[in-house]
Amino acid sequence: WSTINLMSYMVLFHKNRAKFPVLTKVTDQIGSITTVTISVLSPQTVIKPHYGDTNGVIRAHLGLVVPDPAPTIALQVGDEARGWVEGELLLFTIVQRHTAWSRSDKKRYVLLIDFVPKVLASKQTEICAKTLGSQTYIFLYKRFGFFKYFPEFIASFMCLSFSALWMVL
Repeated sequence: WSTINLMSYMVLFHKNRAKFPVLTKVTDQIGSITTVTISVLSPQTVIKPHYGDTNGVIRAHLGLVVPDPAPTIALQVGDEARGWVEGELLLFTIVQRHTAWSRSDKKRYVLLIDFVPKVLASKQTEICAKTLGSQTYIFLYKRFGFFKYFPEFIASFMCLSFSALWMVL
């Protein structure tokens, strides 16, 4: 499973955006978007079940190239599995447990777009900063073993500090 990130929690990937100018121009017109990614699922691949980082965003999957129908290539959110259809959207909240697979011999391409619902629009920057702060802490925790010895209040303080840094960047 590989991705081409154009935007991740409002952080822009300029080199990738330059390679997809039309897509970038279209998605930039939508003010509530936080993430734009092209997802490439290789043949005979299973993405382990996982959870997203925040319940403050909704994920849209737009089928771009879907060589085989479900159940050969599918996405499972909770207990429900569905296949992608080229040109159609699948929507879900990323904090739900989800997994995907391809039992095909061809690659599957999906456009992932995360957006903040209108009810949370005023919190978009805060949602992104808190998510990036948590991701920063998790990255450092995995990279440096001594982080596991920090008491919970230190870990919480570090997450808040990283989030504050992302707010000003």
